[in-house]
This record gives sequence, structure tokens and C-alpha cells, in this order.
Amino acid sequence: MNAGRFEEAGRITCYLWIRRSVPVKPSLQRSHTQSLPPSMVDLRELRHLDLRENALTELPERLVGLPRLRQFDVRSNRLTRLPDWVVEMTALEKLDVRWNACEPSPSLLTELERRGCVVLL
Repeated sequence: MNAGRFEEAGRITCYLWIRRSVPVKPSLQRSHTQSLPPSMVDLRELRHLDLRENALTELPERLVGLPRLRQFDVRSNRLTRLPDWVVEMTALEKLDVRWNACEPSPSLLTELERRGCVVLL
């Protein structure tokens, strides 16, 4: 039926419930996290990830291992760059990077928009 997964990263503790028929929508908003646990990629059915208003300075490349991620919200963090590997997140439909000190490369924006991904800057 349900399987719980207990994760701890820095000062956050998050209890995520995973149901096979319902997409997981964890929110780590305002949790003051500076990094993500490596086991985050085990959430292969993840479709929405809300990491806004945290202290992230970079995005870990292991997020590419989330093949169904459609909406990714990292606004109001401390990102200084948006890595080019983001284009490998093939299911991505919406990427929100507002209120960060980063400028995505024009080629990254072009490729994401070509695929129909809305990028909020």
C-alpha cells in the first residue's frame, strides 16, 4: 500500500510518503537546506519538487536521475549558475529559478524552450 522513506539532510528532516498511483510532491520549502540527500534519486516517480526559499548554492547532478520530474521550483535560493546538464531532465515542463543570482546560458534556455519547458527567470 504505502511505503514511507525517512530522509535527513543537514537541518531538515522530511518524511515522504510514496504511493504507486499518486505522484509524490514533496516540499522542502523554507527548510534552510544547503544540500540534498543522495537518496533523493531513489524517488524515481517524483513529478514535482519544491525547493524554494532555501540556501542551495548548486544543484546536484544526480537530479538527472529523476526521470519523471516535470516541475522543479528552486526560486529564492543562492544559486549562482544553472548547470547545462539540466537539459538532460527530459520530462521537465516548468523550471522556476527566479530570485537567484544566476543567468542560464542562452543555449540551455533555447533547448529547454524548444522542448516546451517554461523557464521562469
